[in-house]
Amino acid sequence: MTWISHKITTGAAVFAITGQPFYAIIAALSSIFPDAIEGSGGWDRDSDQFRVWQQRHRKGSHWFVPYLVLTLVCLALSKKYGIFVTALAFAPIGCIGHIIEDMLCGTVPALDPHKRIGWRLFYVGTLKEYFIALAASALFVWIGLHRIPF
Repeated sequence: MTWISHKITTGAAVFAITGQPFYAIIAALSSIFPDAIEGSGGWDRDSDQFRVWQQRHRKGSHWFVPYLVLTLVCLALSKKYGIFVTALAFAPIGCIGHIIEDMLCGTVPALDPHKRIGWRLFYVGTLKEYFIALAASALFVWIGLHRIPF
C-alpha cells in the first residue's frame, strides 16, 4: 500500500478499536516505519537502486514478531509507568497495522520469518487500493464514533 493508505487505514482502525484519537494518531504516524527503514523506493523503476530495494522490501522490517513483543512489553509496563508507556505501545501497533495491510497486496514474513503469507487483492497505487483504503477507513471512523462504552 502507499504511505497515505497506510496512515489513514491504520489510524482509523486504531480509532475504531480504542475510541482514542491520540492513540490513532500515534499508530497512523508509525504505520510507515516498516517501509521507511528500507528507504523510499521512489527511484526510477528501471534503475539498479529500485531493483535492490525491491529485493529487500517486505523482509525483516515487515516481520510482525518484534513489533508484537515491543507492544506487549509496553502494555505490561504501562500499569506501572502510566499513560506515556501506554501511548508508546501504539507505535509498534501502527507497524503491525502496516504489515496486515501489506498482506492484502503481497506477501510478508509469517510467524516463521522464512515463510511468507499474504494475498494480492490489489496492486499498490491503483484506484482499487485507494477505494478499499477509503472505504475501510470510513467504516472504522464510523465504528469509532459509535462505540458502545464499556
